[in-house]
Amino acid sequence: MLNYIKKIILVTLSLILAFFVITVIQNSFFKKEKGKLPNKTSVLNLRKSPAILKVNNELPKETLSSLSSLEEAFSKISEETKPAVVNLSVMKKIDSGFQMFRDKSYFPFDGFFEDFFDNIPSKKYNQESLGSGVIIKKEGYILTNDHVIKGADSIKVTLLDGRSFEGKVIGIDSKTDLALIKVDVKNNLPIAKIGDSDKAKIGSWVIAVGNPYGLEHTVTVGVISAKGRTIGLAEYEDFIQTDASINPGNSGGPLVNIKGEVIGINTAIVAQAQGIGFAIPINIAVKVIDSLIKHGKVTRAWLGIVIQDITPELSKLLGVSPKSGVLVSDLSKNSPAEKAGVQRKDIIKAINNKTVTSVRELQREVLKKNVEDVVTLSIMRNGKLMSIKIILKELPDEPKVAKRPDIYYWRGITAQKLTQEIAKHFNIKEGRGIIISNVKIDTPAYKASLIEGDIIEEIEKNKIMTIEDFIKVTKKIKPEEEALLLIKRESTTMYIAIGKE
Repeated sequence: MLNYIKKIILVTLSLILAFFVITVIQNSFFKKEKGKLPNKTSVLNLRKSPAILKVNNELPKETLSSLSSLEEAFSKISEETKPAVVNLSVMKKIDSGFQMFRDKSYFPFDGFFEDFFDNIPSKKYNQESLGSGVIIKKEGYILTNDHVIKGADSIKVTLLDGRSFEGKVIGIDSKTDLALIKVDVKNNLPIAKIGDSDKAKIGSWVIAVGNPYGLEHTVTVGVISAKGRTIGLAEYEDFIQTDASINPGNSGGPLVNIKGEVIGINTAIVAQAQGIGFAIPINIAVKVIDSLIKHGKVTRAWLGIVIQDITPELSKLLGVSPKSGVLVSDLSKNSPAEKAGVQRKDIIKAINNKTVTSVRELQREVLKKNVEDVVTLSIMRNGKLMSIKIILKELPDEPKVAKRPDIYYWRGITAQKLTQEIAKHFNIKEGRGIIISNVKIDTPAYKASLIEGDIIEEIEKNKIMTIEDFIKVTKKIKPEEEALLLIKRESTTMYIAIGKE
């Protein structure tokens, strides 16, 4: 028992000794660390240290200078541009009443409801929409989009300083989605500086000014994301793409470069995306403006040809490289190109020594020209390069292409004689030639994008006028050979390469 008590006392003393040693060591350590810490004066000096401030709170002077310059540029451009940007309030009269609830879908009681609704008189109400515009001439000419003012009964133009005027439509151009309106003023109006959209570079800073959602004179900043875009909005397209925020209400407002010059007219957005907006190049707009002011309509230069891109499939049969030019598939009767000697199947490689590789590129170059301008086309015909000079004429309102428009099956095509009944079914005016009445799925014809209603004019340079012509020519084509067809689709003639069987 005594030995047990001695053991307990010994263990207790050992623990007390160990605790004492640990405490001494800890105190010694903390004293050393405390000696390393700065006193209050040292802490204050540390906070005032220029070196620490430079690391944590300052940017290099060069960077700060560049950012300040850019900030000042944006601010200056905004202040200079905003006075020339107007808010457009467009009023349209819309039919109301029960007519608005009707659609074209089939319903068993259509007859009953038609009688019911037709006896209820419709009313008209005013619908207001907002858009933007930019003053481009001191006389009061304002450039905007056609879709902004289309169908307007009245247009209210409001300036930055609060003044309001009644806007009068001078002219529209639906082919480019541009419109020109005018306000009558006694004093000169502020005008925007016009730039050169051809010189605009991808990646360059741009500023969009407009009235998105009615928020007047909103400024957004971005860069040019791309040039030469086509989005299916208008007949003639060469859009500038930008990531500067563009929203409903911005349409018709200016897209301005870092020099404060208008290089585009904001027109469209991709609703499902962010940072994708489009503007019409100002160089296109300037030609429209000048023509509307001088003539009250837009006059355009005209070659008079139907053209198409050279696809990989067509390139094999034509013996050329893809995108090596633009293929002429038809010519308008008595057009400048026809009179100058241009022929079907010619490949246009350049216009005025400027290489063209697509339909859009050639159209863009012709759009830059004026009526009576002389252009030189570099053409490849049967492997030989030649030059043809053409005097451009004014584009007719409806340029007419010369129309040239029993059943046989070939490579997925059901071809038959074009009778009056069939022509009526496909809404075709002329009743001669061979028409495709059916295209079978997963066949060479289907893969070549031939469709019902296409009129076959040629197969491998052989004219096709009768079903006998069609049978005779197609029988000569071996199953392992491709074939080149010339077809008429509505008013357009084009070449189609149909694959082997």
